[in-house]
Amino acid sequence: MVQGMRELTRWPTIGARTGIGAMLPVGVVIALLVVFSVTSDAFLSFRNLTAVASQASILLLASTGATFVILMGSIDLSVGAIVLLVGAVVVTAINSLDLGLSALAIGTALGTLLGVANGIVFALGLIPSFVVTLGSLSVFSGIALNLLAGRALQYNSPAFDELAIGQMVPHFPNVALVAIILWVVMVLVCFKTRFGRYMYVIGGGEAVARTSGVPVVRYKVYSFMVSGALAGIAGTLAVAREGAAGPAIEIGSL
Repeated sequence: MVQGMRELTRWPTIGARTGIGAMLPVGVVIALLVVFSVTSDAFLSFRNLTAVASQASILLLASTGATFVILMGSIDLSVGAIVLLVGAVVVTAINSLDLGLSALAIGTALGTLLGVANGIVFALGLIPSFVVTLGSLSVFSGIALNLLAGRALQYNSPAFDELAIGQMVPHFPNVALVAIILWVVMVLVCFKTRFGRYMYVIGGGEAVARTSGVPVVRYKVYSFMVSGALAGIAGTLAVAREGAAGPAIEIGSL
């Protein structure tokens, strides 16, 4: 039995050294691509790949921002609620003020403010991020549903539609292009900047990071700010892609 336990405990070490854990998700995606390609003739068509890229872009944006929070050992449960609230506010603003592409700035700013609010309560209030974001999830969702009055709210702005469904690159929607560009930028931020390195340091040991001179409280707020900003962009683009904001946007986009 002891020998069996030793064999089991060897697997994580072997996986960490060989990189199996990091490559497993990639292998799963490749396997799914092969299966769907074999079982469906339409899967690899430009039309289907464009639709998949457009839909997955919202999730990519929201999850990229939340990654920084996870790196420092916390969690942001309010990402979907921020997407919903930003979508509701953006559609309301477009219908009231006849906004075009500038609605993206409003959505980004609102998402950033909501993220900062999460970060301040978490970092300064010394409340676990799970509790903070679980509460803000309910608050943000409640405000959004009140704005929407429980129904889908449409808008009429051709310029805003073009933001998502337009194709600056042929057969590649703008929403996917924006998502990939921001993802690349965030990867560079993660590995090439002080902010990214501090996220790893705080996640590895908050007490050690504080002793080393890292301004832990400030960077905790920064991480939630980035998460909120990208969730705000995701919410804005989700509305532009679907042509309306509704109660299901939180679930449908994420």
